[in-house]
Amino acid sequence: GAICLWAIDPEGLQSTRTESDANFPGHGGNIDCLSFNNVVDSVIASGSKDKTVKVWNLDTGDIVFDLGEHGGSIFDITWNYDGTLVYSSSKDRGENVKISDPRANEVVDSIRPFEMGSHGARLCHLGNSFNFAAAGHDKGKRVVKVFDTRKTKDVLGEEEIDRDSGQLMMLYDEGVNVIYTANKGGSAIKYFEVGPNSGSVHKIGEHRTQAQTSGFCLLPKRMVAVDKCEVSSMLQLSKEAITPISFVAPRKSPMFQSDLYPSCFAGKPAMKATSYFKGDQIIDIHATGPNVKKKTKFVSKKPILMKMDKLFKNPDLKPRYIGDIIIQSSKTSNGTPEKGPGYSKMRNALKKTVLTTEDKLQKAEARIKKLEAKLIEVGVDPKSI
Repeated sequence: GAICLWAIDPEGLQSTRTESDANFPGHGGNIDCLSFNNVVDSVIASGSKDKTVKVWNLDTGDIVFDLGEHGGSIFDITWNYDGTLVYSSSKDRGENVKISDPRANEVVDSIRPFEMGSHGARLCHLGNSFNFAAAGHDKGKRVVKVFDTRKTKDVLGEEEIDRDSGQLMMLYDEGVNVIYTANKGGSAIKYFEVGPNSGSVHKIGEHRTQAQTSGFCLLPKRMVAVDKCEVSSMLQLSKEAITPISFVAPRKSPMFQSDLYPSCFAGKPAMKATSYFKGDQIIDIHATGPNVKKKTKFVSKKPILMKMDKLFKNPDLKPRYIGDIIIQSSKTSNGTPEKGPGYSKMRNALKKTVLTTEDKLQKAEARIKKLEAKLIEVGVDPKSI
């Protein structure tokens, strides 16, 4: 198994590419999951069917951490908020979720969050907190549980997802503290509100799609249309297409909604890989006598964030919202907004915005009024029907 990387032109792909720009071989089996570090440039974690988790420095191509303590193939990988810890889950019946410090080259903690551990668990870290969520099979149902990294034996919050048996997928939007789940081969995308600090979790609702889901991902928060109160923008992969799906808060105010849009990742690394892995040797002040020894102190930084109101105030940064489609604003030679290819088709055919019950009633009433007007035009009294 090898990691293959492609450098994509800022203007997008101009043709089909079959060869990667860089390969990083090292696994003895297929690679099932990858996760880039949110803070550090060119650092990635990989999990494979060879039961190992590896952390790579892509600048040098070196494997800087190799975890071989899992008893089954690796199912999922994620990083914590500041990129200092990596969480991994595997398909084995023991303590199949492990929390590792790749720079100290050690496993910090191990837990078994679910009774049916052999199914594996989906993981996501809950933003700028110590908590993380795990979703998996437990006692005949699928549930999402929230744990504190500092005290993993206690469950802070728990909520049932469903009783399906398919492969579960999970995403987390830290801007609105919402967990999204989908079932591979299913058509429902369910969403749960979670308290990132308290660990409480409860279901909000679900959205039914026309196509069966093969995979899904969240677009970066800086890509949402803040002037339309779009809180999450998602891409759904199905057998036939990649479909954009938009989650919108029902707000009518034209003002910037600061409570919906806290600062988000700016898409820029806070530090280089060499600075991340290089530590300073210091004396452990808590050790005395013959136990005095040096330990390594590593530098850690928080992610670089950007304020979301920039997208609201600056027309050059503001994405254009077209139903579920977000296209970066651009202008034609005469200064009018440019409509991308298939504009009308996308707007009409792919409009799957999640609506509240009130919105649905308003749309239904508008359709009824149009039908009544057409009946009056042909001489039919709507009340007589």
